[in-house]
Amino acid sequence: EIDETINKIKKEFKVYKNYEYKNRYYDINIQRIVVLKLADLFNFNVYENENLPTFIDGIIRVNNKDKSIVIRSNLKPKDKRYLILYLLSYYMFHLNSKNINYHTGYGSIEKMQRNELAEYMARNLLVPKDELLKLENHFHNPEFCTKVFGTDEDLINLRINEIITKKKTLLDMFKLKKK
Repeated sequence: EIDETINKIKKEFKVYKNYEYKNRYYDINIQRIVVLKLADLFNFNVYENENLPTFIDGIIRVNNKDKSIVIRSNLKPKDKRYLILYLLSYYMFHLNSKNINYHTGYGSIEKMQRNELAEYMARNLLVPKDELLKLENHFHNPEFCTKVFGTDEDLINLRINEIITKKKTLLDMFKLKKK
């Protein structure tokens, strides 16, 4: 169900744009999500605030028709992109709620407050499988992949492992059927 939602967002909402990564060795074209465009599609206002409490990196609020996301202004751009997608993903799992007031920390101490489904969805929106597979020859060099996708190495490694695990599972299933 989550994968279907991600595919629908990618195909129907037009929130991805071509991103060209060029240097003297590579000329790579991928689709990267425009995070604020997705927020706008759900009618969210996104703000940065330097005065959030130290244990909060982002807040999502939905009250009647007012929708806002507030993120810590001193986060790195790659962390802001992920955090906004994480909060939007959280919202998508609570579409029927009229009131949402949820906050999260991005650091490891606050990991216990995270929603696993929202994290999975945010990772997949930020680094879609079909786009990451274009860099399959570079899986041995996650740092390169981070530059192309504008995210951090931990997230790239997690996505690579998710894709490799699925591939192995599918291959194993195929081998079992063949016997």
